[in-house]
Amino acid sequence: MNSITRNTEDGNQIMKFVMILFKEYHVGVHLKCSNIFKLKGFSVVAVFAYLIQAVFTNRSLYMSYLTGRNYLDFSKDTIYRFWNSTAANWLRFMSLLAASIVEKTFGNLTSYDRVDVLIVDDTLYNRNRSKKSELSSKVFDHVSHRYCYGYRLLTLG
Repeated sequence: MNSITRNTEDGNQIMKFVMILFKEYHVGVHLKCSNIFKLKGFSVVAVFAYLIQAVFTNRSLYMSYLTGRNYLDFSKDTIYRFWNSTAANWLRFMSLLAASIVEKTFGNLTSYDRVDVLIVDDTLYNRNRSKKSELSSKVFDHVSHRYCYGYRLLTLG
């Protein structure tokens, strides 16, 4: 029984940390600007926070409901409707959230005396043995000067 209590406490601590980050980076405002909303019931921020918390506690939605250790009282249909919303503009949400994180996190690290630099790197994630994996394609590897199957990872630093 100790491990169940510990896992529940860890989940509650992660949920508190997620909510602090949501307030700091105005995730609710970005969700609303990206046309991601709910008409009634639980707030969209609570559903999204639950999904983020589930990722960091390494717990699937199915196992969470099966064991009865869910942290909120909404049903799985609420989450499925949230995922399947056709009006949601997830690309805009990710762009707004990334801009907010860069502005708040890196804004204090720079001053007007320093030159601001963002480094963009496109690294090849080589997946030669998985030709039928989703979104995998033939890409040119500039290091080995040949084509291979894989993904381009775009990193901003």
